Amino acid sequence: MTDLEGALLFAGIPLAVAALVFGFVFLTNEKPSREPLVKPVMDDNPKDSPGPR
Repeated sequence: MTDLEGALLFAGIPLAVAALVFGFVFLTNEKPSREPLVKPVMDDNPKDSPGPR
């Protein structure tokens, strides 16, 4: 029980810290990063499909 709890704590603390950092970065970068990435992909697909045809 003590070994299991120690292993969970040892793995859980860095995981929680990484999740907090990743979540903070993702929430901060989501709007500016997602708009330009989605816009060219969505614009490229309809333009690419009728273009060659």
